[in-house]
Amino acid sequence: MNLNVNQKKAIHYVSGPCLILAGAGSGKTQVIIKKIIYLISQCHLNPNSIFAITFTNKAAKEMRNRISDKLSHNITKMITISTFHSLGLRIVKSELNALNICSNFSIFDEQDQITVLKDITKKNDRTFLKKVRIMISNWKNKLINSYNAKIRAKSIIEKKYCRYYELYEIYLKSCNILDFDDLIFLPTLLLKNNELLREKWQNKIKYLLVDEYQDTNFIQYELIKLLSKSNKNFTLVGDDDQSIYSWRGARLNNFSLLKLDYPELKIIKLEHNYRSSGRILKAANFLIENNPHFLQKKLFSNLEYGPIINIIPARNEEEEAILVSKKILNHKLINSSNYRDYSVLYRSNYQVKVFEKVLINFKIPYYVVTRSSFFSRPEIRDLLAYLKLMLNSNDDIAFLKIINRPSRGIGEKTLKKIKSWSIYKKISLFDASNSNELKSFLSSRSFNALQNFIILIKELKENIFIKPIMVLDNLISTIKYESWLLKNLKNFKLYKISLNNMHSLLNWISELIQSNKNKSNTLSDIIYQFILHNELEEENPEDDKLQLMTLHASKGLEFPYVFMIGMEEGILPHYSSLNNIDEERRLTYVGITRAKKELFFSYSKIRCQYGEVIYTVPSRFLLELPKNDLLWKKNNVQKNNFLKKI
Repeated sequence: MNLNVNQKKAIHYVSGPCLILAGAGSGKTQVIIKKIIYLISQCHLNPNSIFAITFTNKAAKEMRNRISDKLSHNITKMITISTFHSLGLRIVKSELNALNICSNFSIFDEQDQITVLKDITKKNDRTFLKKVRIMISNWKNKLINSYNAKIRAKSIIEKKYCRYYELYEIYLKSCNILDFDDLIFLPTLLLKNNELLREKWQNKIKYLLVDEYQDTNFIQYELIKLLSKSNKNFTLVGDDDQSIYSWRGARLNNFSLLKLDYPELKIIKLEHNYRSSGRILKAANFLIENNPHFLQKKLFSNLEYGPIINIIPARNEEEEAILVSKKILNHKLINSSNYRDYSVLYRSNYQVKVFEKVLINFKIPYYVVTRSSFFSRPEIRDLLAYLKLMLNSNDDIAFLKIINRPSRGIGEKTLKKIKSWSIYKKISLFDASNSNELKSFLSSRSFNALQNFIILIKELKENIFIKPIMVLDNLISTIKYESWLLKNLKNFKLYKISLNNMHSLLNWISELIQSNKNKSNTLSDIIYQFILHNELEEENPEDDKLQLMTLHASKGLEFPYVFMIGMEEGILPHYSSLNNIDEERRLTYVGITRAKKELFFSYSKIRCQYGEVIYTVPSRFLLELPKNDLLWKKNNVQKNNFLKKI
């Protein structure tokens, strides 16, 4: 693809702060890649001084692969291309002394956090524990520690949550543990309060690039400013019309703040869409014009205008699934296309259940994109917990995770006594278990089982840095993990999947160790990579399957033919987000701009929710689309009635 005028401007502007306002399908990734190459080949910047930040490991990997096609492998590996969390981890590891953190720290994921908060709050309500976790996360993402949170607290409830935050911070510090939020929270606080270290990192980074700028939250924007303040040479790439993560802390006003903080900001718009037909873009433009904008832009395309947009009404959700499935089958037959050319997008995960049943009946191969990570699977979490405990014996959560996996006959009463002893002695559960003084409190059977576990971990720890793969193999065979899995799963198919997962993990660790032979990366670095790798599972792109996914999960993807289902008031826009209609409209915009050739909408007149029959009306967003580009299949009565109501 030849570069257009604005793409060239975006690549060649390197002498100050730059915002590339990149519309959907406008070739932004290519612009970022070519800009990095331009900085090295034409501006003669040292590749070590170029930092590119994006939001997913997948995007970072793709960027690195595409750069390596143009530059040598040695030059490419010198460029820092990472997520915000990975960059934060790098800063943490470089500044351990300043942060007062030991090098063998562990990283908690969400499940680990919930386990700790359950102990701190003495509550077993998962909804409540998630709420506490989110509150703490929100504080950290606003750069507020527990002390400052306590000062700001007004109500009794706020003070209670602040106390949980305080106890949570104390726990993490005492066990040498960080959580995901700490990976940005701690470096940002450090750079904000330490001028020497701030200058050190600003000198290290001669040029900063940030992709998906519209997804940044308060603390990420602060980190961008701290890293780039001295030279102001940075490029931020984003699209305010695709900001769909306010529930995750993303702030749309980061666009307007940027202009205030950097009055000399150069804004370059990428409006030429290379993905979608003219009709699809017209629909997208019509829809998004109903939102307020920091900056105006309008997508255009030189591709053919394309077929009319079909709107498919159905009596209920089952008929909706049947009509959409039939449409896909007929369309595939007429166009000689593949199943993988089609995607079904929906607002909420529960919508997919009815579709799966119908797709199976129609014998349509499909794949549901979910947020379940490879690293969230029980057998993988078990093995990682063993590794984490070997590396950091203060990690009480790792200890509790594996003490009875497989079962060692160490019961709840024994664990309570160990916990009491660790609290009394102010030591970790591992160190408490290793204490001979504990013998007088436990039965000889429990004490011996506990000592066998301690000896196992100690022996493994001695060899973990010398022969890590052999250590893991020995671990699995010594604890008879495979036979325990088979006994517990009671399903041979699930057992085989678990075995394959374990072998994949071992192979992956082996490959990373081999590739890191000449680097300073340690086994702990590899484990950090695993913990940070918490993204969507992907199906093999060669598999010919229809893809089903939420609108949020579809961002960044594209398909020749897109079906957006459940286009009803209460679903899209979602009833829980009626106070944030602008974001629901942006979410719809994201769905529309995933389509390359054809776009279809469907809705149901009646829908069952929580056992109740609900009568619905078409989404207001359908009525914001250009009328002459839509074909409402049958049922114009309902549309006209709805128009009268509006």
